[in-house]
Amino acid sequence: MATTPANYTAPTTVTAGKSAVERVTTIMKYTYGIVPIVAGADKFAHLLVNWDQYLAPQIANILPFAPHTFMMIVGVIEIVAGLIVLAKPRLGSIIVCLWLVCIALT
Repeated sequence: MATTPANYTAPTTVTAGKSAVERVTTIMKYTYGIVPIVAGADKFAHLLVNWDQYLAPQIANILPFAPHTFMMIVGVIEIVAGLIVLAKPRLGSIIVCLWLVCIALT
């Protein structure tokens, strides 16, 4: 049977001292902050998706400007919402929730 030396200390982790709830809350904060920022930035770059095709035709027909311009405005709103989630998670979570409800209603 192996024995451990007297001066052995167990390795510590980055999350040492944090409860499971705090770790999950931190992961969710960064996830729900970064995802809108990436999606908002992609509205400009079109690297992942051509977001213009997801705009409902009824909304595109009533816009006073091009659908792509509208999607760029949406991208700015998403980036700001993601930054608010990172800075003030309680307020940001309400803003993102309302934003997602608006998306679902269209």
